[in-house]
Amino acid sequence: ETIRRADVYIVHSKEVARLDQSPDIWEVSEKGIKPWDSIHEIQDLLIGKAPGRSRPDEITVFNNNTGAGTQFAALGSAVLKRARELGLGREIPTDWFLEDVSP
Repeated sequence: ETIRRADVYIVHSKEVARLDQSPDIWEVSEKGIKPWDSIHEIQDLLIGKAPGRSRPDEITVFNNNTGAGTQFAALGSAVLKRARELGLGREIPTDWFLEDVSP
């Protein structure tokens, strides 16, 4: 029902959905619930090749059908920017996350 009502339906990879015959992407198209060409990949949305919401009342669905994690990087960037604007948090040394000894 949610996918049927969505004005904007974004996925990581249509190719992965096709190969896996993903029920919430591929089968949605095969059953005529959403036309295949109305389902867009996130990279196309990010570079402006696919439409995003054009009105506040539109419903947007993002289906995380692969483990790329790009949404976490995008959100993390926005959170970091806002935290800096508000003077929240603190910088920690990068070397805390580096290894100098191999396991």
